[in-house]
Amino acid sequence: GDEGIASLAKNHPEMQSVKTFMQASPHGYHMFFIHPGNDVKSFPILPKVDVKADGGYIVLHPSKIDGEQYKILVDTELVSCPGWIARGEGVRDDPEPEQATGSEKPKWVSDLILHGSSSGRRNEDAARLVGYFWNKGVGKDIIEQIISPWAERCKPPFDLRELRVVIRSICSYQQNARSHGVLDPPVMTSSAMSTTPPWSVSARPPPLIHS
Repeated sequence: GDEGIASLAKNHPEMQSVKTFMQASPHGYHMFFIHPGNDVKSFPILPKVDVKADGGYIVLHPSKIDGEQYKILVDTELVSCPGWIARGEGVRDDPEPEQATGSEKPKWVSDLILHGSSSGRRNEDAARLVGYFWNKGVGKDIIEQIISPWAERCKPPFDLRELRVVIRSICSYQQNARSHGVLDPPVMTSSAMSTTPPWSVSARPPPLIHS
């Protein structure tokens, strides 16, 4: 959001002149860049600013969640990923988190399943959860059993029929993207889902800044 824009301007003022594809979400802004080719992980790179790349998930325009529309702000070609993002260089306010073992789920997964999501986050969080477990090789029926407790804890509860639609859509979308050689594709909600990946099948999905 606005705090992320301020953080970006403070730490990397040169980013204010960068013109690349950009969208607004109900909770902030997304700037998209061409993937640099090296591994770029999803993590908080600056205070109030996250990078979503390999293994990360986003919701794209023209998705609409609980009446909130994702909107294109800058409709232009993607530009090269800034070097400091590709290298993972950032400024952290908080200490480095403890490294999780390979058998542990990321904290955000456990937090969501334990606490549920608010009305404005349910579809996006459902897509993230489904995509996470699908990429771990978990089948659709098992995914439903794993995240059903999350759906019950949402405020208001996330309807099981709608959850099944999200599971089918996300799994089908990711399977189709992988068949075209695209790993870790961004996730769209069912309202914007397409059977064809919305990028060149020869390219890797772009990293983005999420604030």
